[in-house]
Amino acid sequence: MDEDDDFRRAMAQAGVQPLAAGKERVERSPRRPPQERPGRPAGRFAIERIGERIEGLVNGGDRKQLRLLERGHFYVDLELDLHGASEDAARKIIEDAVEQSQAAGKRCLLVIHGRGRRSPGAPVLKLALPDWLTGPRCAAWVLAFVSAPSDLGGPGATLVLLRARRKR
Repeated sequence: MDEDDDFRRAMAQAGVQPLAAGKERVERSPRRPPQERPGRPAGRFAIERIGERIEGLVNGGDRKQLRLLERGHFYVDLELDLHGASEDAARKIIEDAVEQSQAAGKRCLLVIHGRGRRSPGAPVLKLALPDWLTGPRCAAWVLAFVSAPSDLGGPGATLVLLRARRKR
């Protein structure tokens, strides 16, 4: 017996049918982006604002991790200081940092945005940050975010917890 015969017999037993003559490709449906995969509730967050403090947790996320993040129990892998950045520049910095950090296996970011006390009107960067973290470029990687503890900047900074990078 030949290996080809063994292969054909195994495929026949598994119910695999050969392609029709002339058909060289099997069309597959396009891959869905990561945030739409089942079991990945990216893009859907429970966000709570209490005074100057904010916290966000991906739906189905572990509240214990949120509490640990809130208490500063995660090592800060990257610190981003947005003071003086325009809203557009700050958004790009955040989105790029989240993608690059997740790809590098970093889990916790400290974003220093300030409290907006020197800004006319509302604190622009502080208020926009949750939208950026839960937006299309970041939502697939963000698990939780919370105002930093006082020793890391308090309500003028936000800790962000990223998903662990999958091993291939």
